Amino acid sequence: MFTDIQYEVEKRLQELAEYTLFEVDLEKNKLFDTYLNALPEDRRQEHNCSCCKHFLRDFGGIIAVVDSRMLTLWDFEMTGTFHKVPVELGKIIRAAKIKGMFMSETRTLGTESNVQDLGKGHTKRWNHFDGLLPKSFSVTARGNISSNRSDVNSLLQVFERSLNEITVKACETVLELISQGSLYRGNEFMPMIEKFLGHKLRYSKLNRFTKKLYVYENIKGAFRMRNTAIGTILVNLSEGMPIDIAVNKFEAVVAPANYKRPKPLITPKMLEAARVKLSELGLLNSLERRHANIDDIPVSEVLFTDRTIEKPTDLFESIAYNIKPEAKHFDKVAEVHIDTFIQDILPTLTSIEVLFEAKHSGNLMNIIAPVDPTAQSLFNWASGLSWTYFAGLTDTVKERVKKAGGTTKGELRFTLDWFNTDDLDISVLTPGGSTIYYGSRTADGGKLDVDMNVTSSEASREAVENIIFKQDLLEGDYKVYVHNYCLRETTDVGFNIQIECRDKLLKFAYDDSRVRREVQVAKVHYSKTEGVTLLASVVPPSEGASKLVMWGIPVGFFRRVKTVMLSPNHWGANCSGNKHTFFVIEDAVNDKPVRGFFNEFLKGELLEHKRVFEVLGNKVEVEQSNHQLAGLGFSSTQRNEIICKVNGSFERVIKILF
Repeated sequence: MFTDIQYEVEKRLQELAEYTLFEVDLEKNKLFDTYLNALPEDRRQEHNCSCCKHFLRDFGGIIAVVDSRMLTLWDFEMTGTFHKVPVELGKIIRAAKIKGMFMSETRTLGTESNVQDLGKGHTKRWNHFDGLLPKSFSVTARGNISSNRSDVNSLLQVFERSLNEITVKACETVLELISQGSLYRGNEFMPMIEKFLGHKLRYSKLNRFTKKLYVYENIKGAFRMRNTAIGTILVNLSEGMPIDIAVNKFEAVVAPANYKRPKPLITPKMLEAARVKLSELGLLNSLERRHANIDDIPVSEVLFTDRTIEKPTDLFESIAYNIKPEAKHFDKVAEVHIDTFIQDILPTLTSIEVLFEAKHSGNLMNIIAPVDPTAQSLFNWASGLSWTYFAGLTDTVKERVKKAGGTTKGELRFTLDWFNTDDLDISVLTPGGSTIYYGSRTADGGKLDVDMNVTSSEASREAVENIIFKQDLLEGDYKVYVHNYCLRETTDVGFNIQIECRDKLLKFAYDDSRVRREVQVAKVHYSKTEGVTLLASVVPPSEGASKLVMWGIPVGFFRRVKTVMLSPNHWGANCSGNKHTFFVIEDAVNDKPVRGFFNEFLKGELLEHKRVFEVLGNKVEVEQSNHQLAGLGFSSTQRNEIICKVNGSFERVIKILF
């Protein structure tokens, strides 16, 4: 029956509408002619109707692109009269070129049915191909389809040209220049380049046909890379232009007339001098790095090893292991300092579980080893092992505030950060009734000292705003708001807020939807004796990240610790720099690129070549591995805490203070 294929088409349209819809470029009546020819000859006249003809002509070529595959309206099977229809229509659509994004002035496509008057009081109902687009589908205003489609096609063409013409090497070179501070305003462009490089690496692995599909599939994340300021240097380097000339051309466009690059570009002479020094010290084979494993750690430096780790086998044990604990249960647990924990408690334990909270994301760490186990150490300590943190060596948000000219040192700090070019604004209502915002930057001891993305020409995708109260602030309630002054993007929406007072740091992640007007993020109470207390918030502190799984560790859950150790710079008789305590967690795996080493670790003899090593440290590729020493690290110089469930002669929960 026709109603069967009518139902399948309507259902398939609902499935495709979950993705971005496109349409293929076919002759006006090609699909309808193919449809009729796929029917038995004696049934063609019965289905030769204008309603179905218009549907097939206007909507029959709708497709979606998923995983570089073309999905059509006809991806289903039929039997009987219509068994050849989806096969033949699907075949001709997949052989066609994509014309562009599908747009419609209405959500109703086609005509479900109509009634024919047969005379003498008799009628007949005829069913036709039809469909209803879901409410989530964006209907285009009448008369705008042509211009909108032209804009989308232009974006796709530039995106495709960028993917074809900009090389991986050019992206990596510019990222190296940014990392060593040799490119004016380079940090503003880094997220864009990293995002494009991810597209480029995936795109380069595809064949000619699937490359085209990849461009369409990623329309929502597409951007005109080659037409941007940073795109010009990427194109020039891809075409073989020398680095110095390409950088000078870039700076002539974006740099002010009195700008002088703070650091010169690395020259071949500088590279050769660093190579010679490494050769003299016998360290050339020390540069290649990999993820460390437990066999790389001297037994004498392992403070704790859980030799009983097993996957839960009992059904009830497995369920209990994956139940998120309630934070209120840990309000009154015993607190111990890390030194006391290591000296008095750790030797008595048989197992440890740590509670991984969103605030610990910056504590995620990897231990890195030389590929050659016989290689000498590059560092200020005897071991060739080093480490790297997920968020780098410092707080990235605070660093962004400092780079923008703000300060993070004070009694009370409110910091906003976000990752698109919208002009978000932070404001704080003080207990005195004053509001600190871009229109009134100082009041009641507070100051807005960073205001970014005011103009689109200088907008950053790594933006921050900062309000700092240094001293003598009013006691009482403070309310923090975020307002979107200028909507510019639909991607990378949401924002983060930090509220810091003394040793207390509250973090809020608002990622539910695009910020359109004003959001009251939080209300806190400040007193000179107690610091800040949270009274209300639009999302719970750190709850924005609570749904995440980072490095295979679910946020808000206890996870088993395999090994506890100190950082390699405090092994044996070494005492070089800050001491870190590492908790290596079962099944923790970092799937992101890892930096080979940092200049802060290097031997003194190598620091005269620090610009070269800054690039080399970022260039050295640490091959991905599922066998890592990964987990949480805590510095002795930064105040922190972690909840642990420890088991020895009996089980208890404690809070370790750093």
